[in-house]
Amino acid sequence: MNNIKFRSYTPSGMIEVKTVDFETGWATFNDVLGIQEFNIKEFPLLQFTGLHDKNGNEVYEGDILLRDLGYVKQMEYICYEKGMFKGHWFKEWRNPFKKWFPDDTTLDAYSFIKQFEVVGNIYENPELLQLDRKVQ
Repeated sequence: MNNIKFRSYTPSGMIEVKTVDFETGWATFNDVLGIQEFNIKEFPLLQFTGLHDKNGNEVYEGDILLRDLGYVKQMEYICYEKGMFKGHWFKEWRNPFKKWFPDDTTLDAYSFIKQFEVVGNIYENPELLQLDRKVQ
């Protein structure tokens, strides 16, 4: 059984959420000053999917994952939609234009999770979602 865990992105960075009270809308986290509270309406909760990437890193909502197959690179971000976690993905074929092209389909990331690695998240690394990003 997977633990239900959350984290949240706040102005001071990504934090690991310790407790959540959904009735009051407040959550807690620990920092150097001790236990702190924040309003989950101001800083949304990002749930742990229960999965780990190819390097053993936990995968959360909002994470950006990369899969490099050599002939194609796939990048996706994880979101919770219609009762399930999904990966919305972008792909770049090795072509002269070297651009990321969006695909209007949704990929079930869980089928391929051990091929992906977490490379950032949509809050701290929004530049990774730029469609015209050149691939090295």
